[in-house]
Amino acid sequence: MTTEETPLLQNSHDAVYDRFPSGRKKVLVFIVSLGALVTFFTSGTFIPTIPQIVEELDSTKEVIRPYQRRSYAVGVYMLANAVGSLVAARYSSFYGRRPIYLWWFPVMIIGSIGVANAQSVMSLMVWRFIQAAGSSPGLSVGAGVIGDIYKLEERGTALGIYLCTSLLGYALAPTIGGVMAYYWSWRAIHVSIAAFCCAVLVSIVFFFPETIHPGTKGLDRCERSGRVPSKVWPVMLNPLEQLALLRSPNILVAAFLNYTGMLTDFALLVPLPYTIVRITRVPRTYQPLITLQPPHSRVNATELRTKRCWERAFSLLDWAKQVNVLFLHKQGAPITHIDPVGAPLAGWISDKVVVKYKKKRGYWYPEDRLRASMFSCYLPLCVLGSALITKYVPGRLGLTLNLICLFLNGVGCDIALTPYGTYVVDILHSKSAEVTAAVNTFRMIAVAGSTAVMLPMIDAYGYLFTSFVVAMVATAGLGLTIVMIAHGEAMRRWMDVGFSTAENN
Repeated sequence: MTTEETPLLQNSHDAVYDRFPSGRKKVLVFIVSLGALVTFFTSGTFIPTIPQIVEELDSTKEVIRPYQRRSYAVGVYMLANAVGSLVAARYSSFYGRRPIYLWWFPVMIIGSIGVANAQSVMSLMVWRFIQAAGSSPGLSVGAGVIGDIYKLEERGTALGIYLCTSLLGYALAPTIGGVMAYYWSWRAIHVSIAAFCCAVLVSIVFFFPETIHPGTKGLDRCERSGRVPSKVWPVMLNPLEQLALLRSPNILVAAFLNYTGMLTDFALLVPLPYTIVRITRVPRTYQPLITLQPPHSRVNATELRTKRCWERAFSLLDWAKQVNVLFLHKQGAPITHIDPVGAPLAGWISDKVVVKYKKKRGYWYPEDRLRASMFSCYLPLCVLGSALITKYVPGRLGLTLNLICLFLNGVGCDIALTPYGTYVVDILHSKSAEVTAAVNTFRMIAVAGSTAVMLPMIDAYGYLFTSFVVAMVATAGLGLTIVMIAHGEAMRRWMDVGFSTAENN
């Protein structure tokens, strides 16, 4: 190919990203971010309201049963999100991004109304599954939209902002959910979610055009080949097909790194009541009672064995405040905005790294973006440090030091995840939604399995040993990042699943 033709092809490809002006792109990012915000907000508001749900729907069960209900409800939500994300991503490449949002948000609205009106645990689980499935495009299709409208050198910053806005869902969920559940009801939360989804759906109808590149939809290819799909029934596609992308070592390592980043997050968050109990020296025997009762609940006298336990129970509001402080700092809530800061910062850094090394090398090397994730190399120390502090440093000093660990882990987790999320979109640009869904599915299944064994492992071997294991897994992820940066091109040659090139990215 001559040198005169190369700039022409490059300019022709760049024109695809110039379809929308800068201001319009920001509006599109804002809309898809709202979709992801709903996903995270819906997940984050459920856990703080579990005591109220248990009291209303399952009040005759013994104290230990709420933990099991919590596992089922959270597991159902994660399963539905994983399945829904795969389905939405697969069909978004065939029909386009806009139709998926128009189909899925009504499902989310119906599911939220169903959850708000649930009268039994079983009906709650069913509607919770529908609600989660309806919110799932925010996890995969949103990343595909950003890959559609932003060039390689701008994509990291845009995805960082997208993740930043999305994380506000987790940031706001404990505060808003707790306040609404306290003054109104847990049902009011889901009615509000349905109303918010209606507003987002209206914005999609009027302000969200199709973003997928012209002529690249599966529907377009069918029409060019002379096959006209039915306009009544959707084409039957296999959503599990995109999981085959994980056979690529690069995609599998990216998924594993997403998992290890989230694992450090959950390693600090899941045993949070245990951590507070150890720091404040509350007898562990009474931990389930203390952590499951809301501030305004009455405590059954038969479950309190000594007068000292009564005194502990009546000081429940103070404990709730301490738990809420940890949630606020961990999730980047209005006090500090910790987590959302890390995502756009990491995205911006990764773009700068790509531009710098592309200029230095004279060609695009996708794994250069992963250099930005190395700034999160301290994550294992946060997990291990929190465990050591919990074991050896009591009182306010221990609580303060744990907050510092939570702060650093929140920022580091985003610094680790954002470059990898952008990386998989870079190397499989034509399948950006599908590869994002595959990576997210791997992460959710792995995290669900890990969190299921985390508390039993703490009971059997102790919090310090469990944290050490998590830290070692995170360290292994750091090592794989170094391997990817050094040998990414060779790994892509081992299993080519249709990787993008500089000419088509």
